[in-house]
Formats: sequence, structure tokens, C-alpha cells
Amino acid sequence: MWIEKFDEENRSYVGTIETFSEVKSIESDNTPSDSKYRRWNLVIDAIYANDLPTGAYNPAQIDKAETAIFRSVSTYRKFHEYLDNEDEKLTRGQWVEIELGVKKSATPVWGLNTGRSAEQDIVLEKRIYIQHIKILNDDAPGKSVGAAAVANRTKSQVAQKHDLRTLQNRTHSSVGNLIQNVKTISSGCVHDVGQASFTTLNCDNDKTVFFDVGQPLLFQHFTMNKRSKSSLPRPTKKNGDFIILSHWDWDHYAFGRFDHAFHDVAWLAPDQIVGPSTYKFASQLNDAGKLHLIVGAVPSLARRSPLKLARDASNTADRNSSGFIAAIKLTDKRDILLTGDCDYATCHSLLPPTASFDRIVIPHHGGLGSGKMPKLKRSSEVFIISYGLNNKYGHPVERVLSAHAGCAKPIVGTAKNTTSKSSIRVPPYRQHLANRSRGDISL
Repeated sequence: MWIEKFDEENRSYVGTIETFSEVKSIESDNTPSDSKYRRWNLVIDAIYANDLPTGAYNPAQIDKAETAIFRSVSTYRKFHEYLDNEDEKLTRGQWVEIELGVKKSATPVWGLNTGRSAEQDIVLEKRIYIQHIKILNDDAPGKSVGAAAVANRTKSQVAQKHDLRTLQNRTHSSVGNLIQNVKTISSGCVHDVGQASFTTLNCDNDKTVFFDVGQPLLFQHFTMNKRSKSSLPRPTKKNGDFIILSHWDWDHYAFGRFDHAFHDVAWLAPDQIVGPSTYKFASQLNDAGKLHLIVGAVPSLARRSPLKLARDASNTADRNSSGFIAAIKLTDKRDILLTGDCDYATCHSLLPPTASFDRIVIPHHGGLGSGKMPKLKRSSEVFIISYGLNNKYGHPVERVLSAHAGCAKPIVGTAKNTTSKSSIRVPPYRQHLANRSRGDISL
């Protein structure tokens, strides 16, 4: 068993920080952000250090490698006590070496060993603990962590191995053909999948285009309706269905990994630097001939196309801002903007100056809204948020909701909201959300 390996020795992993953020509840929003008592989430997508090749991966190496997702919750101060250099700070997107073992420390770790498929995933059923963390950089090599660590490993070396452009020569077909074959979009739906994103577009000839096919990380699974997995739409190969992945975050692609129906259709996705577990999944799609990778900017499409993608590919290490946004024109002439996790500043820079929208899906589950908001039509209807009730990130956040509420348009969330007149101010953000039941939201 996986846990028995930790009983034998401390084990070192190399990975990228997927999440390093405060654990927030709505009630704690007024707690000072520098409070020594505020807890933080740390999520790392990693590979066992001994399985990391000295050169580039080949398919057999990544397929057999031990990859895992680790999560820990502690205070900001305690996480930084495991670093050698007290001046260094942990941030999302960093590459680190983390040493884990059964010797008890103040910071326990939950783990998921990610196999070839969801059926092969193994949950770590016994507590392990952080022993040491080293931030990788490109300076002269310093102290390594654990007996398995390699002293001269650098950030650039490791990131390059997990750059999806290493799959470029083995990606398949023309991405433009997939989109150009979509002639009309009659309707769409933002589906309730808890703290994740999953959107469908209903196109001509019974074709369905999926924009993100996510499910929550395991520690957010309680936010997902138990019936969702059986009721969500599945793609069919014969209709030419395909998936557009806004970016390679777990909560935007993991349902597609879980359900084998999604493995038989094309995935149109951006080239980005990803974690080892994600790289393993992307490599499997690629080997099956299903990965259609857009390297750099999105190819130009016909002006009349009802589905237009755009991205800023200048920093593929930042998955949120280098992901796709989608501008949708429905047959009833309404314009919809799907933002993924891309902030408004980036969205605004990618859209034509004359672009305006009837409906906008708020970025990052209501946790991100910086920058100038895209232009709204006078007839604009609602803002939409895909999020899970009582999620560990505290989304949607008050300041984002307040900014959107200032536009005097309803804000509708996929999560259940029990707002009543007596509780409208407790917590205050509820006054900005439409009073509706948990469920899907039509575009």
C-alpha cells in the first residue's frame, strides 16, 4: 500500500503549488488578513522525486510515475517555518521540493495518489506530516530535502519538463476545424458541479460543445450535489462533440478525467505549464489522439463564427490569465462571455473595443474580478457565478459581489442560497445573490 512506503522512510516530492490561500468563511471576512490565527490551504501537485527524469519525459515514464496531490491546512507562519530561508514566501505557481514522513509535526497532510485514471486513484488513509519544504529557484543549488532529492534541481529544469509544449509534436489535427464546424449555438447551460466549472453549448446538428468539464478537489466534494455525476450531460463521438478546456486547473477538467465518455472526444486546450498529475492526464489524451493543443495565440476564425476564443499566451506559467475566454453569440442574438478563471483586466485586453454582453460568467467562481469589467448591453440580464456552497475558499467574496451589484443587475449562483429578509445582512454578501435553489443556470 502507498502509506506503507512512508513508514519505511521520509519521501520527497517535487511539485507545483496549485493553491496557497487563506481558508475563509463568510463570517471571517473581517478578520485581518495578517492574523496569526488565520489558517491557509496549501495544495501541491507533485511527483515522487525519484521518478522525475533527468531529461524530458517519455510516455512510459510519466505513465508509470508516482504522482500525487497533497493538501495541508495550517497557519501562514507555520508553513514558512519549514523553509530554510525565512525571507522566502510561498506563492501559487512556485515549484517546490517537499519532504513528507510519519514523524509527527504540527502540519498533517492529506494525499491522493493519482493513477492512470480516477479508478486507480488511492487516497492516503493515514496521516503523514510535512518535514521540510524547499522552494526551487534558478540560483546556485542549495540544501536539498530528503535522501531522494537531487541537489542541482532548478525551477527552470522542472518547469520545462511539465510544459505542455513538450507534447506539441504529438498533438493532433487542426484546432480551427473544430470551432469552424460550429455554425450556430442555440442555447447553453452553466451546470451545478459545486466548487468547479462545467458549461455546455447546444449547437447545430445536435452537437454539444463543453466549455470546461470540472469537478471539485476532494476536500471540496461536499459542495457537489450527489446526483450531479449521474445527471450531467456526456459527449457523443458521433455528433462531433468536443471539449474546450479554459485552462488546466483540476476543478475545470477533473470530471472529464473521471468519466470515460469524455476520453473518446477531442479536447481543445491551451499550452501551459502544469503539475505532474495534470501532465500525466494530458499525455494520456495526447497518446490517444484526443489532445488538440493551441500553442500561442488562438488562430483567427471567420467573423460570423458564433464561438470565438481568445487568450493571452505571454505567461503560460500563470494558468488563470493564459487560459481561454469565450465570446458566444446565440441564435437569439444575445452575447455571452465565459471567462474561466481569467481576470477582467486580461479579458478586456483580448476583446474588441465594441464588444458588449448580455450575460457574463464572473471569473474564478466569484473570487476574482480585478480590472475593467467588459461592457454590458443596456438589456443585460444577469451575472452568473459557478461555485459551491460553504466552499473552503470563501467564494464568492464580498468585494467582487459588491462591485457587480453596483451594476444593478442580478447575480445568480449555482449554489443554493437561503436568503430571507431576516437574514439578508448575515452574512452581508447574500444581499447580492438571487434567491434561488441549487441548480443549473441557462445562458
